[in-house]
Amino acid sequence: MVELTGGGGHNEGVVISSSSGQKRTTGDDGSFWLRNVPLGTVSISAQAEGYFPAYIDSVEVVANQAAILPEIGLDPCPAPESLLATDNLSGTINVRWRAVSDPRHTGYNVYRSRFATGGFAKLNSTPIVGTTYTDSAVPDSSIYFYYVTALYSDSIWSGESFPSGVDSGRMLATGIAGEESQLPDAFFLSQNYPNPFNPTTVISYGLPQDSRVKVEIYNLLGQKIKTLVNGLEKAGYKSLIWDGKDTAGKAVSSGVYFYRIDAGSFQASKKMMMLK
Repeated sequence: MVELTGGGGHNEGVVISSSSGQKRTTGDDGSFWLRNVPLGTVSISAQAEGYFPAYIDSVEVVANQAAILPEIGLDPCPAPESLLATDNLSGTINVRWRAVSDPRHTGYNVYRSRFATGGFAKLNSTPIVGTTYTDSAVPDSSIYFYYVTALYSDSIWSGESFPSGVDSGRMLATGIAGEESQLPDAFFLSQNYPNPFNPTTVISYGLPQDSRVKVEIYNLLGQKIKTLVNGLEKAGYKSLIWDGKDTAGKAVSSGVYFYRIDAGSFQASKKMMMLK
């Protein structure tokens, strides 16, 4: 039996291998069996994406007997935290994060996408040693999304953590002289993307000045589903991710929803569709 720590009870997909070459993938309950293992002493390894591997040495395989193994627990590789993507005046986006602490840690990978929900591509060709990355190769002026993973290895294994949280930065046209040019000319609320969506979507808006902002989700009956933002925000280009859940953390059903922004004297709303 294999158990993934923090796996929420879903222990499927763990690759079980023997030193004699047999391989099997666990079912949902973490169970597995290996057939045709030769008689003698073998070692067993368990590996899953985002987790440190586990090993059992000196397993005796005896004729006409099933070898009962102890439960194998896999611990997740620590993922980077506190990711922040920051715009600046030089036409680049700076990405930084909090360092992980583990003796097996060897570096980081940074990923970028136009969309918060997918399509991420790795930016670095070699592992990043520090906790910052400057993205100067963004194709055009737009909002981009980033996440970071941590890399690990030992003498016989190498792997990658699950992604950090996603954060966005806005690439600005080069040649801008003043900091005020980083700000929108007016308040705006963009259409969410993707739309229809399942289960997450990105809502973007702009603030030409510091404002008290409230962004809320409503259903067709006008009932408030969730408040995404409620507080004072600095001027700039903003993006939110709605995960398709209500205030209680329950996934909403398919259908039409509205998102609304109140920022100072500016009010706007748009329609979106959850399609499962």
